[in-house]
Amino acid sequence: MCAPTEECIVRQRVLGSEALYRVISEEGATVTAEVVRAPGLERGMRLRLMATAVRAMERVEGGEAFAATRRFDPAVGRGSTLGVAR
Repeated sequence: MCAPTEECIVRQRVLGSEALYRVISEEGATVTAEVVRAPGLERGMRLRLMATAVRAMERVEGGEAFAATRRFDPAVGRGSTLGVAR
């Protein structure tokens, strides 16, 4: 699915909504993923998903993956990168 040494972000589009997940690990038929952006889920939440479902998702590449992991921080007035402590 994803090379172990590279970051892998996948996108799921369903019924007019979009979810982005960062693949953390794959163990047999199960994938552990972290929510980047998904309606109703908290950013950073860890999920266990079926590997077949993750393989069916669109892989987000390059600059699009970088943009997906950025968010606008109104308190600072600029974009910030996920996972960076303030």
